[in-house]
This record gives sequence, C-alpha cells and structure tokens, in this order.
Amino acid sequence: MAQRADGESLGKFLRDRELLPYNDAEIARRMGMDRSNFSSYVNGHLPITRSFLRRFYSVVGSEVEVMRERRKSALEGNGVKERLDAVEERLNWLTEEFRKIKGEGGMVE
Repeated sequence: MAQRADGESLGKFLRDRELLPYNDAEIARRMGMDRSNFSSYVNGHLPITRSFLRRFYSVVGSEVEVMRERRKSALEGNGVKERLDAVEERLNWLTEEFRKIKGEGGMVE
C-alpha cells in the first residue's frame, strides 16, 4: 500500500505547485497522468502519496528550484527584506518603550 505524504511534504508540494508557471493540466501532462486524476489528488479526493511526490519532483523539481531562486532574488532586489528588517527593528523598539512606560506605572490601555 502506498504511504501517504507527511504534512511537511504535503505543505511543500502545495507551495511549490504555486511557484510553477503552469496550470494543473500542464503539470499533469508532464507527469504523464490525466488532468482529472491530478485534480483529484490536489483537491483531496485521492491521498497524496510519497510516490506521487517523487513523480512530481522528478518531473518539475529543477523548475521549482529555479522559481524559488527567482522569487528570492526578486524579494531581495526590491528591498523587501530590508523593509521587513526595519519594521521588525521599529516593532522591537516600540515594544521596549511600551515596557518602560508600563514599568513606570504609566497607564497603558
């Protein structure tokens, strides 16, 4: 009997599927399966197994890696990481100020 994929592998598959620039029909075609069967897996009518995931990644795994790198580069290239770091720094500062005010007996609502 085929072993079901664990939650972590299933989550990775769902995220990776979204990275691909193909619709499910194209992914199914590349995997050599009928679109409706692929859809049955994705929509939970059939359990996604470890065998299914091996087949998926053997067909589109290298493309998924390329898309991950492109997304990472795009995020770094447009300054998102730097902005997130700045927001986190500001949040830490505000949290510390809040603690100081609360510690001085100030009323914080």
